[in-house]
Amino acid sequence: MKDNLLDFKDNLQEFTSDQEGLLHAITKSVKDPIIMLNGKGDITFWNEAATETLGYSSAEVMGKNLHQLIVPPRFIPDHEKAFRLFQREGNGAAIGKTLEMFAVHKNGEEFPVELSLSAFWFHNEWCSIGIIHDITLRKKAEAELLKLSRAVDQSPVSIVVTDLDGNIEYANPKAFDTTGYTFEELKGKNPRVLKSGETPDFEYKVLWETITSGKQWQGTFHNKRKNGDLYWESSTISPIIDANGEITSYIAVKEDITTQKIVQDKLVESEAKLRLANVTKDKLFSIIGHDLRGPIGNFMPILEILTDDDYNLGNEEKNRLILELKKASVNTLGLLENLLNWAKSQSEKFSLTPDRILINDIIHRNSELFTSVAKQKSISISLSLQKDFYVMADQDSIDLVVRNLLSNAIKYTNLEGTISISAKDTGHFIEVEIQDNGVGMPKELADKLFTSKAFHSTPGTNREKGSGLGLVLCKDFVEKNGGKIRVETIPDEGSRFVFTIPKSD
Repeated sequence: MKDNLLDFKDNLQEFTSDQEGLLHAITKSVKDPIIMLNGKGDITFWNEAATETLGYSSAEVMGKNLHQLIVPPRFIPDHEKAFRLFQREGNGAAIGKTLEMFAVHKNGEEFPVELSLSAFWFHNEWCSIGIIHDITLRKKAEAELLKLSRAVDQSPVSIVVTDLDGNIEYANPKAFDTTGYTFEELKGKNPRVLKSGETPDFEYKVLWETITSGKQWQGTFHNKRKNGDLYWESSTISPIIDANGEITSYIAVKEDITTQKIVQDKLVESEAKLRLANVTKDKLFSIIGHDLRGPIGNFMPILEILTDDDYNLGNEEKNRLILELKKASVNTLGLLENLLNWAKSQSEKFSLTPDRILINDIIHRNSELFTSVAKQKSISISLSLQKDFYVMADQDSIDLVVRNLLSNAIKYTNLEGTISISAKDTGHFIEVEIQDNGVGMPKELADKLFTSKAFHSTPGTNREKGSGLGLVLCKDFVEKNGGKIRVETIPDEGSRFVFTIPKSD
């Protein structure tokens, strides 16, 4: 025991009487409490800062046991044990060691302190001195920092911090869950490892110009996870600025919005379908109420004249009325078929059945079908089919396309005009052309022919009526069969309608 004490004494500083005055001057000016104890743990020195921090005056504490005075009762046994160990060996609460503990103010309030403890010889007596620093504010800051750290770690959104070059310095667990990467895989990497290639480069340029100027940037990325899956991410990226106003790093708060984006896209799609359904409904009512109702309504007067003996019609007049009735019936039937086919094509359940078909047969069949109609206007129809042309398409829909285009050509061709139908092989497609030398049309009208928003139609050369629905159907069916349709037209010179259909070997 004595040997240990002598060894310990070698490590202590012994102050002379000349130095004592200097020590008192220093301790008086220090803002932290300085307390000196004798070997029993009784207080032998108490500076003014100790009074300010602990509430006791020097007169109140001198000679009293420090542990019993300022240590919370539940910790007193441990403190006394550590003090005795400190006296014997200098271990445990070692010389120069900084400890954290709780102190009790005179008013009974506990608060955290940091204790720096050391020992020395003074007038041949062992003494210890402690410097106490109130760390209440630091502990509060640490608690707030811990709370913030846990909030970031447990955040339901990804949080990523990068250096000034954009290299990742920190990422929270949610970022790893979202991207599929580990921290080791992301640390030091640029977030460009998540790029899917779908975001234009100029958007990244705007991003960097914004955050390097000290402003916040918000936007959406379509990124790629480690496994290759794409996901949508809403991001807010801000500069972190120090007390001097300098940007030190960047922080990105990111949220996986893939589910919301899917729901949003479906909502937009549903709204588009609803708008289309309303357009379809309105147009159907318009056609039924005007284009279909008119011709059907005209049947009754003609039938009444033909069946009423009071009119006393001759055979020639009867034949003329019967011919008019037949023509109106054919036109009305064609309109009704187009109307039903168009309404069917707008349904989600509508589907085509592609098959290998000979388009020559469709062209021949429709030219024969319209021979009598063409003869009424003395129009000649010529075919130029040098070989058999097989296509892969739905037969009924292509039959409707040829029928509508041929009917349209007859309607807008003058008396004694000509119509030619031809087909040719363009490699992967068969191109069918129906050309007339009729009235043609201006470009602004031609641009509206294939849109359901317009349904534009003008009377034919023999005052034939139409709804404009047929050409919209032609475009719809040609495109659903994998082809394209176009028109070339010049006013007073005629029109040339061309459509393509995938070739079948």
